Amino acid sequence: MRAGRRAGRLAAGLLLLLGLSFGFGLANGPPARAEAGGWRSAPRHSAGLAPDPARFADLAIVQVYAAPTVGWRGYFAVHPWIIYKRAGDT
Repeated sequence: MRAGRRAGRLAAGLLLLLGLSFGFGLANGPPARAEAGGWRSAPRHSAGLAPDPARFADLAIVQVYAAPTVGWRGYFAVHPWIIYKRAGDT
């Protein structure tokens, strides 16, 4: 009986810790947007993150990117990109 109470208190404490940490994250609200129009009016030019394919033509490259989704969903999910280049491609 004593072990059951101890396990229950431990579970309650961990749940409280998880709830508090999540609550503090929500208290800040979603990040402020620099763009007034949101993602629809965001620039579509290259961010310059990927290496130049002509410079690394002899190498195979795999890259993984992720960005928070729009609005409150960004607390729970990311939008991933997986990019690859075979050796010899430019």
